[in-house]
Amino acid sequence: MSKQSISIFRKTVYKLAQEMKIPIVDERAIEKLSLNKGAIDLEVHIRFREGEEMKLKTFLAVAKYHHCIVIYKDEEFFIFQNGALWRLYTK
Repeated sequence: MSKQSISIFRKTVYKLAQEMKIPIVDERAIEKLSLNKGAIDLEVHIRFREGEEMKLKTFLAVAKYHHCIVIYKDEEFFIFQNGALWRLYTK
């Protein structure tokens, strides 16, 4: 996937999150992000491809429903909620 496609992906997620009033924490706010693999009971991977905007909305709806923040790191978005790690990426 080209850098331009990744940039469009990132901008689209930020725009939708702003519309839904969901906070996103990114590298401007955090320096280091590490996950305790032992704390993760379930991993959900959502791969976005062009034209699949419903996947973006679904991912963000999970954050809104559970009142979670979204973390952006290394061209991926994460939600950690009650032992479940939701991962949204494009590549």
